Amino acid sequence: MVGVAAWRLDGKGPRVLYNGGEAFPMASTFKVAVAGRIFERVDKGELKLDQMLDVPMDMFSPSEVIADRLIHPGVSLSVYNLLELMLTQSDNTATDVLTKAAGGPAAVTAWVRAQGVTGQRIDRDTAGLVLFSADPATRSRYQALFRERRIDKHYEAVAPALPDHAFPLVRRSRLEAGEPFFRMREVDGDANSETRIEVERTENQLWRYVLHPVTGKKHQLRVHMAALGAPILNDDFYPAMIARASDDFSQPLQLLARSVSFRDPLTGVMREFHSHLALSHGSMRCAELPT
Repeated sequence: MVGVAAWRLDGKGPRVLYNGGEAFPMASTFKVAVAGRIFERVDKGELKLDQMLDVPMDMFSPSEVIADRLIHPGVSLSVYNLLELMLTQSDNTATDVLTKAAGGPAAVTAWVRAQGVTGQRIDRDTAGLVLFSADPATRSRYQALFRERRIDKHYEAVAPALPDHAFPLVRRSRLEAGEPFFRMREVDGDANSETRIEVERTENQLWRYVLHPVTGKKHQLRVHMAALGAPILNDDFYPAMIARASDDFSQPLQLLARSVSFRDPLTGVMREFHSHLALSHGSMRCAELPT
């Protein structure tokens, strides 16, 4: 699926939208929003462009400008240099440092909202896989896999034990927008969402679940688990909102997009992709990549 939006920068004249009601991954375009929030902090006197920020090696992203060229500990770069690396080289290490300096993803999303943009978010919580198709000529063939439910998505989650339920179980319900606008809720009516839930491992009061979404509604897995009485560990939205500082990443949501598999629509070959991340209850650790 392709989306197009075009209008004059001065806000005058008509807008042209194609699939304007659909949501799409922002990819690296979110870095513009990070820069906007940084400049807001500069205008308020909370940051300076020549201010030096530490760039610890545990924030390095492999195969990026900073990680490739600054190979020794003790790196500090000015806000100005980090902005240039983020916007002109798409350096993800610089982006992570500036996102933290901006106040975290929630603060960047708040800045976007303040500009009158309501359809974009920078603070998605789920870790794991994002699947891209690089060839525009065949991209629609792969996008159809999701639309036609011909792709198997495998998530993992850590949540409270459900000893009174028989597994595997299937949760079907009708999901609609809730309050605030970014939350979803179950309501009466014909089901428009379905999740198959299995137990992978039992660990005292916390179990590790395998979740297979048959449909792809917003926050579907989180709402379904909360409705069963087992909200996913560290979920700030379900079953109730939890206030957390915008720069507090100490308790990440324990939901991981582990793998996707499908039959390649061009070759007919079965394909499977796996995330190298791993859930570990209170923290998210990166599994070592094969060399």
